[in-house]
Amino acid sequence: MFSIIVLLSIGVQNLHCSSVPPEISRLNFFDTDLLRYLAENKKGNVLVSPASVKSTLSMILEGASGATEEEIRSALRLSPYKFEFREQLNIYLKALNVNTTGVVLQNANAIFVSKTQKIKKDYEQILRQVYYADIKTVDFSYSNNASDAINQWVNQQTKGLIPNIVQPSDINPQSESVIANALYFRGSWKRGFNPRHTRPACFHVDKGCLKVAMMELHHDLNYAFVENLRAHALELPYEGNRYSMFLLVPQEKTGLNTLLRDLPYMSLPQITPFMENTNVRLFMPKFSIDYSESMVGALRSMRVTSLFSKNASLPGMFENQTSEVNDIMHKVHMSVDEVGTVAAAVSVAVVIPLIEDGIQLQVDRPFVFFIRDNELEITLFEGKIEEPSVYVETAVLVVAVGLSSARWLRKQRSDESKEACFVGKATYELSTTMLQGYLDDDTNIAFSPLGYSAILAILAEGATGKTRNELISALHLPEDQNLTRKTYKDILERLKYRNEYKHNQPELKNFFYIYKNYTINEDYKKILEDYYLTDVRSIERQSSIEDFNSEENEPEIKEEAAPKTEEVSDLIQPEESNEQLFSYAVKDIPEKVYKPAKNIKEQIKLVKTTEDKKDIGDEEETMVAVEARNHARSLQVLNQKKDIASSISVNSVGDKSSKSVNSLMLIFNGMYFRGSWKKAFDKIEPGLFYKSSSEKKQVPMMKSRGNFLTGSLPDLDSEAILLPYDGDRYALILLVPRSRDGLVRLVADLPDTTLAEIQESLREEELEVSVPTFYVETTTKPVTTLAKFGVSSIFGHEAELSGISSKEGLFVQELVQNVAVRVDNTDASAASISASNVVGDIEAVESELKSLPLVETEGPRRFCVERPFVFYIIDRLEGLVVVTGKIIDPELQNDV
Repeated sequence: MFSIIVLLSIGVQNLHCSSVPPEISRLNFFDTDLLRYLAENKKGNVLVSPASVKSTLSMILEGASGATEEEIRSALRLSPYKFEFREQLNIYLKALNVNTTGVVLQNANAIFVSKTQKIKKDYEQILRQVYYADIKTVDFSYSNNASDAINQWVNQQTKGLIPNIVQPSDINPQSESVIANALYFRGSWKRGFNPRHTRPACFHVDKGCLKVAMMELHHDLNYAFVENLRAHALELPYEGNRYSMFLLVPQEKTGLNTLLRDLPYMSLPQITPFMENTNVRLFMPKFSIDYSESMVGALRSMRVTSLFSKNASLPGMFENQTSEVNDIMHKVHMSVDEVGTVAAAVSVAVVIPLIEDGIQLQVDRPFVFFIRDNELEITLFEGKIEEPSVYVETAVLVVAVGLSSARWLRKQRSDESKEACFVGKATYELSTTMLQGYLDDDTNIAFSPLGYSAILAILAEGATGKTRNELISALHLPEDQNLTRKTYKDILERLKYRNEYKHNQPELKNFFYIYKNYTINEDYKKILEDYYLTDVRSIERQSSIEDFNSEENEPEIKEEAAPKTEEVSDLIQPEESNEQLFSYAVKDIPEKVYKPAKNIKEQIKLVKTTEDKKDIGDEEETMVAVEARNHARSLQVLNQKKDIASSISVNSVGDKSSKSVNSLMLIFNGMYFRGSWKKAFDKIEPGLFYKSSSEKKQVPMMKSRGNFLTGSLPDLDSEAILLPYDGDRYALILLVPRSRDGLVRLVADLPDTTLAEIQESLREEELEVSVPTFYVETTTKPVTTLAKFGVSSIFGHEAELSGISSKEGLFVQELVQNVAVRVDNTDASAASISASNVVGDIEAVESELKSLPLVETEGPRRFCVERPFVFYIIDRLEGLVVVTGKIIDPELQNDV
């Protein structure tokens, strides 16, 4: 038994062309045949190294005779005289070892011989002198040791790109030898792609669109349109010009099979003379691909058959007669990015996409590629690319570490709350719907999708019929009601109790208030208390809003049971000297931040001074919000200086059979989120923020230099950056449009992208980051917007809420939420500036910017959030959107 392993690793470069010896030119016919037979009628990528396969077959040919020798020699187009074909191969093999500026090409051969077998001296001499092969003795009866020896050699010769080629199960104890060839190739582009221009794009495949990282290059390149192939041909040279990558891109998106069929009649050596220097704007995906395939099928199609049968004739190799070759294994690894190409193979091929000249060629469809030695016209690698994989930069170790951490987080989530993903999906979709509801609003917006979803889930527990179905569909609730309850309980328990993330403790608590003389079903009450950790209370209130204007009347709370001290303390935070209360002015978009009210009566007066509406329904709605907020304030849900976000969601349940607008019940929650950055920003300096393409202002900019997770989002025409809070569980994600007026388009396109896709697009990169400090407080009333979310019947006379109370005709009158978000660098010891310092001379800042050098110095890329953007505060562990919003004009709340 005889086994052969071929290993290849590549990098790319180009040299000036010269005349090609005919004995080398004849070898190239094998290349086209090999690609055609490997790719014919096969789906997916095909990567092969003809140079590696030819080296292996040549070493076998040295010991072959009879039909076996004739078949191999004919396939390789070699001379029938061994001294002549050795001369051919000597020229060929010398060309496979190059080490120059920008290019490294190394070819290595080895034969692993069984300790029970003896290699013939003449054959050993040829392998050493002509093929420069290593000859190693192994014991194939110990498959683990044998595979380790082979894989160590492979790993060394391919610089770690292919750590193994065989498994112990691949080793036959009866094997006599394994012949291996490794080809390593690393090259740098002569004209590199600018990484800043790389962005996600669509690559068309049979099943639709595959997202890839598309590089961009605008330069003079050799190009031709090949009419006979109906394809674009383009050359990408490596440093030195000896090595190049050639792309053949079909004109039609489905034209790859036709191109492969016609390629033998119009091969690469026939195409290159027609290529001319042309100004080309190229879009080409970067990728990293691993490919492995047995060469036996393709070689049989090329009429190399006896080698793999009992009729194999290999008398020149060993003292004892060898039976047959059972396999030729071929494996290739190739990475292509903005800098160049790195490849490794065990019988593998490499592919790279490209784009058109003049009339811009977009490599957004399956294509064929070649990596070639232009001086001798030797094809090192070739293949077809149907599905370029998403590229991962192997040079950045931290990226791998980050991905490992993410997997750990996902594992933790699956262990604790396996199905919690439906809550995360609902919070993101709800955030998108809400943002689109304020699409044309030109002010800052902030709200808590998690707060809204918790209240809607509570309502779903008491809903029936169409109302329940709408809530189940919108919130993606599973059919198993117990699973829904367990999931929300897991989430709310983590948000209620303090955990190991000491500096970042989002806390969410639900309240259900029933006004005197009304009751709720005991089963419903128990579900709320047990699974939604809801504080259910009975309260008294005055019959009309005018009663609150009286000095002697104050609202009274009568609780069914006095709250436990430890429950109330859950939302009590440590006091600070600069402690501030929220100003709960109930407006759709607050224009001013007011000093906090001392009690509910004063709060209502404050509201009445800011509202022009006199409708009784609006007054009742205002009273509902204020009343609930006052209760939350009594639990000290405070906007302290270090708060990240705090929200109050209020839901008023009324009676549709009554003419009174007074609500019967209040459902609301309070959310508190306070934290500090994982890495504080280095400094705060004045900077420009463009509210639009024509309006700008000066704002405090937090600045820092370091490694950040960032990514391009071409479908949203924007960039994303993730800023983690201490503990890594919670993070702030900013989506920044590429244009200063691009926010409307960004929000409009959000439904086409998921939060998971945004996070998966992020890669670690060293950046100089500038982010404006901001504070936003907003009251939202999303009844109209929720109709687009699929929730509408609960707000009308057709509402079915019989599970809440035996009283007929209940419906939800209003849903109101107040959210405040603060993003600053309070915890940092870095130098900062006061608000008065910020309102400086804009012209001075612009003058400083203009004085910067026109040519960028070496350093990390700048990521400057200088235009309106979307933000998310997320729980990375559960995939939840805690708070989201958009910032048109970053402002900070002044201390009161």
